[in-house]
Amino acid sequence: GNFVINNASIVDNSGKIIAKENILVNTKKIFQNAAYSDTGIYATNIGLVAKEDIENIGGNIIASGNISIYSENGDIKNSKKLSIHENDYHNVFTDVRGSGDIVGNKISIVANNVENLGADIKAQDKIQIGARKNLVIGNLETVDKKVKNGRKDFVLDENKTNVGSNLRAKDISLTSLGNVEITGSNVVADNKMNIGAKGDIAIVAGKDSILHEEKHNKNKGFGRSKSSTDIAYATHNVASNIIGDKVNITSEKNISLLGSNVQANTEGQIKADENITQAGVKDINYSYHKTTKTGFMGLTSKSVTDENYAEKAILSATLSGDKGLTYDSKNDLLLEGVKVVSSGSINLKGNNVEINPLETKSYNKHEEVKKGFSGSFNAKGASLSYGKDKLESNTDILNQTASQIVSNKDINIEASDKVKAKSVDIYAKNDVNISGDNGVEISTANNSYDNTTKQSSSRIGASVGINSAIVNTVENVKDIKKLTDFSGNSYDILNNASKVVGAIKDGAKATIAVADTNYNGATDAGYNNLKIMNDVFKANISYNKSKSKSSVHNETVEKSSLVSGRNMNIKSKNGSITISGTDVKVGNDLDLSAKKDITIKASEE
Repeated sequence: GNFVINNASIVDNSGKIIAKENILVNTKKIFQNAAYSDTGIYATNIGLVAKEDIENIGGNIIASGNISIYSENGDIKNSKKLSIHENDYHNVFTDVRGSGDIVGNKISIVANNVENLGADIKAQDKIQIGARKNLVIGNLETVDKKVKNGRKDFVLDENKTNVGSNLRAKDISLTSLGNVEITGSNVVADNKMNIGAKGDIAIVAGKDSILHEEKHNKNKGFGRSKSSTDIAYATHNVASNIIGDKVNITSEKNISLLGSNVQANTEGQIKADENITQAGVKDINYSYHKTTKTGFMGLTSKSVTDENYAEKAILSATLSGDKGLTYDSKNDLLLEGVKVVSSGSINLKGNNVEINPLETKSYNKHEEVKKGFSGSFNAKGASLSYGKDKLESNTDILNQTASQIVSNKDINIEASDKVKAKSVDIYAKNDVNISGDNGVEISTANNSYDNTTKQSSSRIGASVGINSAIVNTVENVKDIKKLTDFSGNSYDILNNASKVVGAIKDGAKATIAVADTNYNGATDAGYNNLKIMNDVFKANISYNKSKSKSSVHNETVEKSSLVSGRNMNIKSKNGSITISGTDVKVGNDLDLSAKKDITIKASEE
């Protein structure tokens, strides 16, 4: 029937405690650590009371009736049990040793600090969790890593996955005298959802990530080699989701909703005595690729490098039903990269109300470096050069993803100081009312594209050819294409162009003669022969260095939009109204009222 433990020092369970009726444990400390997947406490009703800490790692606490877990002056921790293994090849994998599930009809958990990590808490009726200090509904992380490490080859694949908590009941109440933090987890109530704290409330996303790294190196002898490096890294945000029929989130300090979502099927309220911040997050994709090839004794080489980075905007969403949605901040309300939608009215209140787009960045870097020889040979002579050519291309892109405020009824935005909205889409089927006592500013943000391309070349060369005056006399410069050969160096355009100019001009003199006319060590006959040869055959040694740079900059405007099916009222009782780069559409009446200036202007690109 019943299982009772009173006044024990420590209760430590790694097996099963089972009773048909009730289990009551009253002790100093309680520990449960899963040795098996079914380790746990099973009964109709379960009561766990400790003067100090209660810790459950992977064990089940399951009752068909009620569950009460209470610490008089300690902490309660409940967690899924993950086991991370590494083998001799440095491969890593994770398995679940115990779920850490708490399941019952009504569940009550009270302690100084309460922490639930990656485990499920499910009640048919109510979940009530209270913390005298801090309350954490958090996540764990699994790791799956495979490594291949040879003398010439290295390959790494690593996946990290968010394991969030899941809370589910008809009614859920999460309260704390300190802070409440929910990370990468789902909290779902069929009816009422209440989250309250005297401290801060943070509801944030978890994260998955994928990493691939690959390196190869091959040596062929005589200084010849070939190598490559590839890196690919991506992150994916895993939203926390707060869902209920009626949702109430209240803090006596600050509320942060980052990359997470709130759904109130009928009515929602988010209220803070200080600041409310709701913002989207960014998924990241990064790649790096480099190949290098080196020729005989390192005299020639070529390397190509590509690096790419891109952010993807993930909006934070709030959805509510017919009875509407209210954000009420006694200090500042900041919405950035959000989608706020209600089939009822939407009310946004704060000392300052600011609505911004979510800015994402991406870039591409491409670089080619070549070192080596290039040459040409024809009837007029031969040339050979050695040097280095470099090409760089860098692209930077900035994108703005507009926030959206959409209501099937009215939208009311009210600030006791200022309202600032940038690149926002505001739509109400009925009325739009915007009031900033000290000013209202609706403006735009810019998307931008920047590309910079650089080319450089430095070469030392030697050439032997017939004097250009003689060549011109004989051939009369019939075909300019025969004067030079551009093969072997596609980036040496300026150097090749200089050679063409020099070849066209009659009487061009060599920079360094093969024989010095002041040479006195030869016989007269030998010296004269050399002088004649110098007049006919010309030898040059030259050094050429060139650089070029081109830049492109483009900007486009991410406009704002204000649409009301009926009336629109924008007012400032002490300040000005400025509307720039904004499409305004009103079904009936538009009323702009300000104590100071009213400015309506086009956007600037």
